[in-house]
Amino acid sequence: MLKIAIVGAGSWGTALGKVLAEKAYEVYLLARRREIVSTINREHINPQYLPGIKLPSNLKATLSPGEALTETQIVIWTIPSHALEEVLLTLKSYLKKSLYHVSGIKGMDIETGKSPLQILRSHLGEDRKYFVLGGPSFAFELAQRLPTAVVLAGFEKEATTYLQEVFAWKYLRVYRSYDPLGVELAGALKNVIAIAAGISDGLALGLNARAGLISRGLRELERCGIALGGKRETFYGLAGLGDLVLTCTGTLSRNYQVGLRLAQGKNIERVLEEIGQVAEGVKTVSVIKRLAEERALNLPICEEVYKIIYEGEDPRNSLKRLLSRSLKDEFEEEAMENLKLVVHVPDPARFEAGLKVSRNFALHMRDKKFELRILVNYEGVKVLQDFSSYMDLYQEVLNLGGEVYFCETALRSLNFSKDMLPKGAKTIPSGIVALAEWQQEGFSYVRA
Repeated sequence: MLKIAIVGAGSWGTALGKVLAEKAYEVYLLARRREIVSTINREHINPQYLPGIKLPSNLKATLSPGEALTETQIVIWTIPSHALEEVLLTLKSYLKKSLYHVSGIKGMDIETGKSPLQILRSHLGEDRKYFVLGGPSFAFELAQRLPTAVVLAGFEKEATTYLQEVFAWKYLRVYRSYDPLGVELAGALKNVIAIAAGISDGLALGLNARAGLISRGLRELERCGIALGGKRETFYGLAGLGDLVLTCTGTLSRNYQVGLRLAQGKNIERVLEEIGQVAEGVKTVSVIKRLAEERALNLPICEEVYKIIYEGEDPRNSLKRLLSRSLKDEFEEEAMENLKLVVHVPDPARFEAGLKVSRNFALHMRDKKFELRILVNYEGVKVLQDFSSYMDLYQEVLNLGGEVYFCETALRSLNFSKDMLPKGAKTIPSGIVALAEWQQEGFSYVRA
């Protein structure tokens, strides 16, 4: 009989355990609280997380890692994202024979900014098979046997298909995806927008406002998710649009409930105390804020949610700022199709910032038609002599389809060998002449 362990006996872990136990698998919930283990095993209920739901008698709960994980083929992780690394360290010795690891966690580590899958892989190595389970799925409705559709993302079709069949059940429809990172990012990012939706409803802004918020929130999911490595289509599927709509409109959403209470003027500490469960969006928004700053991403809704939670901003002031932003195209990124851009960074003080903006532009435009050229003159080469680590940024731009041109006169005057240039970089006799020619070709000139 197939043995499955679920790390975490909260609402999501218990609901998944119920489905898998109904399929007659040997299922263990690894819990951390003795009273939960007792009520699941004796009374077949989990009153704190799934009140009123009767659980199968073959669903077992335990405090013992050895009992849950020994000879287990599939491990499903449903604990809060901020606890994953610490829990992994305590369980690692029990996981030597577990081949399949499924993340059901919709959050990001606040300290490192890593996704749950990245944390699992860093601790368990590359000889395991990793998957992400996402999509619109309130645990309570799944436990009630209400029809639910989710997406399972893996790296290999054969293994993903196998696990798809393991999870699929009479009322649980499972689709495949091969974008685990995108599914993870969508699941984490939508929680932040759900907080915003709760704030909107808490301020009684109406259905028009909520619909607009969801639509623009989806654009932020897409913009951030693609910049971090996800595929565009993922954010319009079950993990993105599907889960976003659910968490922004369903009162069962903990993140939505956080927003409702914040709109009432309560601080975040009191809100979390009232809810009594983890709302991943609260921690995720601080990670997104940091990543947005590092990658120059425009995420106005996420920015305002951060200010409300961590800076005590009045939600009404956030609303005013969002409504007073400059007018623009709805799909402004698409308006930049076929853009031709030259970036010149002559100021050493802005060298790193200019390179990062160029890198982020190339990353954001990678699936569109664009031409990006970076001109490196004397000052740029001089900085490289002192900070060779910047070569990695140039290489990223080149790998993303951009072009980098070094002035030959600068290389000669500073005795900088062409062999030291990043792979794929080009040289030109004169930067001034090249700039004039490029502008005649239709390139826009940006002096960073």
